[in-house]
Amino acid sequence: MFQQDTDFNMSDYENERDESRDEELNEVWQEAITEFGRVQQAQQSERNQCIEDRRFATIAGAMWEDQLGRQFENLPKPEVNKIRLSINRILNEHRQNRITVNFLPADGSESDVSEVLDGLIS
Repeated sequence: MFQQDTDFNMSDYENERDESRDEELNEVWQEAITEFGRVQQAQQSERNQCIEDRRFATIAGAMWEDQLGRQFENLPKPEVNKIRLSINRILNEHRQNRITVNFLPADGSESDVSEVLDGLIS
């Protein structure tokens, strides 16, 4: 009869494999967080400006915040929202003319992958 002389334990192998997989996932996660922070930092001032613009156009009284509000503190502050019509026009144009992506196989032949990707994006 064949007798096994080694002390190989399958659970030890699985634990090592799980640990290496966890380390790999942790590295990917760290890289993703670093990249997200870099992109967010680069876009932060533009995002803040967009939020301020949106607030100005949609919230009553937001036109008179900050310096203008202090300057005309004890005076009537009428609001005529002429911006909302322009915003609605731009949004409607966007809804009617959506940008689409069409995936094509690199070699020019038919590909199930490109069809699947087209279906995912559409």
